[in-house]
Parts: sequence; structure tokens; C-alpha cells
Amino acid sequence: EIEKEVKKMEDAGNNQIAILHCVATYPPEDSDVNLNNIKTLMSIYPEYPIGFSDHSTGIISSVII
Repeated sequence: EIEKEVKKMEDAGNNQIAILHCVATYPPEDSDVNLNNIKTLMSIYPEYPIGFSDHSTGIISSVII
């Protein structure tokens, strides 16, 4: 899904893209956050900033990054 959407934006001439890792559950369990996805996204899309859209409880997820 990410690859498809990034390609759509690039094909439309948009190269100002930021990709955010986000978990669909609200709030997610710590075990579901899977912050390793950020490293994976960074390796696949090194030309774009990668971030974390967090709605977990507490600050631990955002501090770990």
C-alpha cells in the first residue's frame, strides 16, 4: 500500500513526501507498536523523511525512537 501511494504522489510530480509509521488501533498495546517498521521504511525510502504517528498511552514509544 505504501509503495503504491508513494508512486502515485511521485507520478503526480510531488516529491515533498513524509512517511509516518502508525498503528491502526487506538490506543495500541506496546507490543503492537513495532517500531522496527521505521527502520524498514528508512531503508526502502532513504530520500524521504520517516516518522512516527503516535497515539499510544504514555511517552515510552516516542522516547524509544
